[in-house]
Amino acid sequence: MYEVIYLIIAALGALLALVDFIIQFSLYSFILFCITFISLILLLFYIPSGEASRKTIHLLCCFTACLLYYSFGLKAALLTISALVFMGAYLISKVEHIKDGTLRYLALKFSRRGEKLGLCALNLATGVLLTFIAESLVSIEYSALSIVVAGVGDIAASLAGKYFGRHKVREKTIEGALAAFISALLVAFPVQGYRSLLLAFAVSLAELFSPLDDNIILPPLAYVVLVFLKNYEPLLSSIISTGTAVKA
Repeated sequence: MYEVIYLIIAALGALLALVDFIIQFSLYSFILFCITFISLILLLFYIPSGEASRKTIHLLCCFTACLLYYSFGLKAALLTISALVFMGAYLISKVEHIKDGTLRYLALKFSRRGEKLGLCALNLATGVLLTFIAESLVSIEYSALSIVVAGVGDIAASLAGKYFGRHKVREKTIEGALAAFISALLVAFPVQGYRSLLLAFAVSLAELFSPLDDNIILPPLAYVVLVFLKNYEPLLSSIISTGTAVKA
């Protein structure tokens, strides 16, 4: 049943892409995209299994999606990721029954123990797709930043929780959430300034308390927060100015 949800999201993304398909080619971004994509393919086969390796692939996937966006434009990225989610939703129901082959090898290599094979990758693609869908509807260019912030935050949270986590909240750790906050803040601050504090706070809370896979939740959540902060920046500036004046 859950495959239908992925297919609906993918169909929406593909539809939005086909309605207004515009290619905005950037040679520099395209070269970076090719390098990143080739690196991703090579690492899939040659990097050893383990949590650090999974997160390395995770980060490269996020960068590949962003470079796809910058190389060919939103609509091309939307169409491509929609196709990946379509294929993923179909293949995830088949990979359990495949006894050998490249697909099963990669699924086993990068899936956590007890996790449905390929589900993490499908969830990541779905989170990226939801972010691109949101930008297509809202037309505010924050999707790439949202994907990177969410990806880095999730990776930091996972590794910090695994190696340093002591205080658990359900299946997550406070140390992981703190790492997500710091990493998201470091990534977003150069381009978002003080707004990155609220963005990082939202990412860390979602990382800690989200009932769904954070790969699905974090990228679109980061986008929504950025759009909200952009639209209500005058109000936030007024509140900060008032607080500063009161202290003075």
